Formats: sequence, structure tokens, C-alpha cells
Amino acid sequence: MKIAHVLNLALGLALPLALASCGGDNIFGNLDMTAACQGVPTLFKIQGGNYTISNTAIVADTCQTGTTSASFDGMARMVTNDANGTITVAGSAGNPNPLGAGTVSCNVGKLTLGDTIIQDSTNASCTYHISRTSTLTAIADNDFKLNFTESRSGLAMACMPNTDCTFSFSIQLRKQ
Repeated sequence: MKIAHVLNLALGLALPLALASCGGDNIFGNLDMTAACQGVPTLFKIQGGNYTISNTAIVADTCQTGTTSASFDGMARMVTNDANGTITVAGSAGNPNPLGAGTVSCNVGKLTLGDTIIQDSTNASCTYHISRTSTLTAIADNDFKLNFTESRSGLAMACMPNTDCTFSFSIQLRKQ
């Protein structure tokens, strides 16, 4: 009888430990990330789906885009999560270039889009290179802030302005 009791106790302890080491975080909380994210009181999830933009602030616009906060607030962006920690925030509807993609860990991540050639949608003679960098900070489940910077270079003479420039803004995205 004592052997059976010891076996039951051993199995009762072994199963939770096995699950925890094999990604069973949903059962016990974020066991795997707790050690990696010391000092972060709450780890937030970012699920894929449509997110609404709010709290927009234009930080710099040496590219003279004429974009205002009102141009962003209320717009939707598709966010994807590949379940391995990589988050992608899509660009505006019809734009194949995302705001950026990157790994998010401990509620913070860096999203990037490498050197990409763009043709202006209103002036076919205007082409230029962009690179994008964003800092993503999760502030609640499915709610995050994004500090975005786009650097433009190699602007064709047909572009206005036709010198290197920067466009940056901060936004908050919340799942719909």
C-alpha cells in the first residue's frame, strides 16, 4: 500500500513538471518566461487580428508628408503573431510593406523593415528607399504602443522633398 501511495505522489508531481517543461505554460502561468523577464510584473499577450489606432502623435515629418494625428486615429491595422514571438504590424490597406516585423519578449520588441524601394502612389516618377524601425511596448493584453520611424533616402529628383528625410510617430493599437 505504501508503494502505491509513493507512486501516486511521484506521478502527481512528475506530470506538472513535464507539462511545464514542454510548453504547458497555460496550465501554470508563464513559467518559462518568468525567469527570463525578471522585473516585469505582468507579461501581456498580443494575438493576431485587427487592431484600432488611437493616441497618435506625429514626432517628426521632415519628409513633408502632411500627415496629421487625425489621419491615423480610428484606422485599423492587421497584426499577426507567428506564435514564436514574431509580431508583424501591417501597413495601410493596399500597401504591401508592413510597418515592421520583429521579435517581442518581456513586453518589448523591435520591429523593422529593411531597405525597400518605394514608388510614390501619386507621382510615378518619384522613387526612394525606405527603412523602418519601431519599438513595440505591450501595455495590456492585445494593447500596445508603437514608436515608429521611417527613414527615406535616395529620393528621385521628381520627389518633393528630394533630400533624405525622416517621418516618425507614436500610436497605440488595441485589438478590435
